[in-house]
Formats: sequence, C-alpha cells, structure tokens
Amino acid sequence: MGPLSRRRRSALGVVLAALVACALWAGARAAEWRADVSLAALSAPAPATVAAFRDSGTDVELLAFFDERDPIWARLEPWLAALAGQRVRVSRVTPGREPALEREHEVVGAGVLVVATRGASERVVVGTRPAVARRSFARLDGEVVAALGRALAPPRLALFVAGHGEREPQARLRALLAGAGLEVRSWDLARAIPAAERPLVVWLDPAGPGRETESRALSRFMREGGRLLAVFERAPDAPLLTSLGVRAQPGLLRGPEGDERLRAQASGAHPLTAELPAPLTVDGARGFARLGEARAVAPLWIPRAYPDADGDGARGVGEPLREQAVMTTRAFVPRAGLEREGRAVVLGDADLLGDEGLRRPGEAALARRILEWLVEDDEARRPVAPLPPPAEIDLLGPEHRSRTFAFLFGLPAALILIGGAQRIRSRR
Repeated sequence: MGPLSRRRRSALGVVLAALVACALWAGARAAEWRADVSLAALSAPAPATVAAFRDSGTDVELLAFFDERDPIWARLEPWLAALAGQRVRVSRVTPGREPALEREHEVVGAGVLVVATRGASERVVVGTRPAVARRSFARLDGEVVAALGRALAPPRLALFVAGHGEREPQARLRALLAGAGLEVRSWDLARAIPAAERPLVVWLDPAGPGRETESRALSRFMREGGRLLAVFERAPDAPLLTSLGVRAQPGLLRGPEGDERLRAQASGAHPLTAELPAPLTVDGARGFARLGEARAVAPLWIPRAYPDADGDGARGVGEPLREQAVMTTRAFVPRAGLEREGRAVVLGDADLLGDEGLRRPGEAALARRILEWLVEDDEARRPVAPLPPPAEIDLLGPEHRSRTFAFLFGLPAALILIGGAQRIRSRR
C-alpha cells in the first residue's frame, strides 16, 4: 500500500476527529438517553392491566413501600394513579413507619409494591436502584396482573403428564402458566386426577402413546368438566383423539414444495384465533382430520399441505395436497349435576409452545388465549399475565461496559494510530 497523499491524510484526520468527538459525546449522553426512554414508557398502564383491575370484582389495595423523595416513586406514582378507581385504592407507605403493615404483607425494606385483596396479598419487587427499576418497569404490567391473579384465588394445578418421554415445559410456557395462576407439577396417569381441584392437564408431545386405561381416564376427566391441553407431534394417542372427535394424519405436514416450515391460517370467527397480532408459523407439524359429525373445531390450519406418511420428503401418489388442521378444540356439554363443560385443545406443533415460538407475538397471543379458555370457569375468570418483553441490553452495564468503551474509544484510537504510522512512514 503506497503512502497517502496530503489531501487524503487531511480528510482522514478530520473524519477521525469527528468520530472521536461523536464517541465522547454519545458516551456521555447514552445513560441519560436510555434512562429517559425506559422510564417514560411507564407513563400509563396497558389497557389490559386497567381492565384486569376494573373487572376483578373485588376491592383491591395497592400499597407502594417507597420514601416520598425516592425518584423511582416519582415515576411510579402516575402509573398507579391511572389504576385507582372506585374499587382500587392506592397508598404510599414510608418504609419503617408502618411495622404492622410490613409484617402483614411480609415486606422487608423499600421498593416493593403490594397487591392486596380482602383475602390475600402478593408482592412485586420494583427496587430502588435505577438500573433495577428500569428492568422492573419494562415488565411491570405483566407482574402486577399476575400478582392480582394470585391474590384473587389460590393457585390451581397444571399437571404435566409424565412417563411417555414427554417434552419438558420451557421457561416462557412456565411463565404463562404462572401468570394464569397455575402451579406446575408432574403427574403419572396411573394416579387418579384430582378433579375437585380443577386442574389443567397438559400432555406435552409424548414420544409414545399412552396406555388404553390412561386414555380412558383422560376422556372421562374431560366429560366430567376437566380441561386438557394436548400436543401431539411425535406420537399421537389414537384412542384419546378418537374420544375428542379427530384422528391424526400419518406423517408430518409438508407444503407443495416439500418444506416443513409452513404459514398457518387462523380463523377470524373463533375466539382463540380472532384478530391475532401476527401470522403464525409452524415447523414440522402434525395435521388432524375431523371424524364424521364430531363437534371438534379447527381454528388453525394449513391451506395446502400433505402428510408425509413415508417420511421421504417427497409427495407420493397417496399423499394429496389439501387443507390440514394443526389445531383442534372440543367442548363437552356438562352432564346433569356438573358445574362446567369439559374443554380440550389439541396442537400438532410443539414449537408453538417452546421458547422460540413464544417470542413471536402471534404465538404468544395464541398461547395466552388458549390458557384463558382452558382455565376459565363460572367462579372467576383469571387474567393471564402477558409474557415480559425480551430482556433489554444495558450497554453501560458491567457485562457490556468494556465492549462498549472499546468500540467507542478503542476503534477511533486504533484508526488514529494507523494514520499516524502511515504519515511517519511517508515522511521517511
């Protein structure tokens, strides 16, 4: 590489000086920008949060354990004021001044928000340090709605069937279940399902079918008002599906070009899929066909796909392209003396409930609606807390600070050194 001309060296020097100046100025202002934007988002609670408190059907008290001069409280106060109403009262408690309240609600120190009803109370830790409070503000709507749900009723059970090589529920599905007031437990179908506790039974993609006695037990559970969420992608349980009015296709679905990643169509007339915020994508899904005049409904389907029965990735003579359902629902009319109808949702794609799937808005909204429909009953409709947004990256935090400053200052400095060395070389 030859020496740079004087004009090019001058231009390079001006560009490097501008880069250094911009880096210094941006580094000095980055923390202020990030804090202002993050905290400004707390100006008002989400409409779903307001509706959850308005429709709770009971008196609710929000107790904020903050010092009056705490800047976090200054940001939190208008957000809480927007929730206040005829049956929602907001109060600030100075930490250390009300020991009886602190003991009653098990609060230690400042930075805690308590959601209290007449029967119970739940805590939401907000924090008093700006870095902690910013992260709390980002997920405050979901945590407060979840706390309200827990305070309104004791946790119900989500019994995950075990013993057939089932998938483990991942973190985001567990968070949705907790937001619906459900406590996750493993369950062996050889044991009787505790119907009196109104559990939600989840069968998450078993590697092999269940025994006939287990299928009969689940069928009886639903006909007696039970709720079931079943995911059958690898090994459908034929007797159970027959009792639900559907049968599984013999292979995973593929599109006209042989691809397994397909766009699913949602029914705008079904309450579980109406007005979803984004299209849904399935990958390696199993299709279901309705049996005769069964009352099973298909709110999610693939317009044109074929079941790859032989698994060769190519469409054969006996594998026609047609509309394929990848989700079915079934409601059972309550028998005499029963309080509620039994309900079941069957999905043909386990990825819809995995962490990657639930990061997408359409899949997350569908999962919330499924849980709301399955846990809904005549006593109380528990709101399901939305999933928190993806964790924000603090470029000035300790884990990223060295990389940030290396980029802001190290790169311009290296360019300056290279330019200087080139200049000295040209003079020689």
